[in-house]
Amino acid sequence: MKKKGIVCGIMLLLISLTSCGQQKNANNEVDKPQDSVVSEKDNEQETSKEEDEENGNNELNEPDHEVETESQGTISISVYYPHEESGELVSKSVAIEKLDAQLIWEELQKVGVVEDKTAVLGIEINSGNSTIDLDLNEAFGIQLRSMGTTGEKELLNSIVNTYLDAFQCDKIKLTEEGGVLASGHKEYEGYLGRE
Repeated sequence: MKKKGIVCGIMLLLISLTSCGQQKNANNEVDKPQDSVVSEKDNEQETSKEEDEENGNNELNEPDHEVETESQGTISISVYYPHEESGELVSKSVAIEKLDAQLIWEELQKVGVVEDKTAVLGIEINSGNSTIDLDLNEAFGIQLRSMGTTGEKELLNSIVNTYLDAFQCDKIKLTEEGGVLASGHKEYEGYLGRE
């Protein structure tokens, strides 16, 4: 039990020190991502993480990104949603406890982008490729298939922009229950970017 606490502590430290995308420095210039040096503790942590995955521990992967934090220990993210009248994509800034796929999804539910019965099943962040793989439940697929092409586009753009901004990545792949996400209008086999 004590070992898990230490491993979790190390993971949280590493999560707060790494980044998926480019960061802006104090002069508002873009810094290039830096390669990190892997220590023996990092190797032990990776081995432990791989063992957890092999043993069926399928928890949501914690992100390894720096984000803007507010003074109360919360993180500020932009949640995108279609404007009620124009349909144009707009955003609002919200504070969440930590950068977590499910907490972000709950914010999308609060603004009415996704239905309450929809959920995130898993997320995988690939810092090297600046990509996200986001697996969603069947209820999301049902919601997507019930929409016309305009509603489908608004829904997907809201999710894509919200997650890409939050995790500072370039592309995201959405899946349904681990398979290809299909709407009836289109199959979404590849990665999507901001629109």
